[in-house]
Amino acid sequence: MIKFFYFFCIIFFGLSSLLLEATLSHLQIYFNSYQKDIFKTGLRFQEFYLVFFIIGIILDRKIQYIRTKVFCGLIFFGIIFFCFNLYLKAFDLHYLVSILTPFGAILLGLSWIFFPFLLFKSAN
Repeated sequence: MIKFFYFFCIIFFGLSSLLLEATLSHLQIYFNSYQKDIFKTGLRFQEFYLVFFIIGIILDRKIQYIRTKVFCGLIFFGIIFFCFNLYLKAFDLHYLVSILTPFGAILLGLSWIFFPFLLFKSAN
């Protein structure tokens, strides 16, 4: 079941990044430069953390470890709370859930703190 969740996350974040990039290219005439920058920042963070998510799964040989689950959960919710709030901010809808953006940034930061523990466990 957990492998399906990882597979779903990779497909979802990869496809949504692709679709949002296409959306930006087609709707950029409606955005000002500030909104485009915010949208591109969200895309960059989403793509970067998707690669980080995949590296974390590959490093852990046995996917059932609790460390991998915590690591991937931090990245999953960090992307949801941080990147998707940046997309909403680009469309001027950030007032709906803007309180979650700092929480998402904290989760993404915690994933970096948790990453060495995942590395040391997979090296043993």
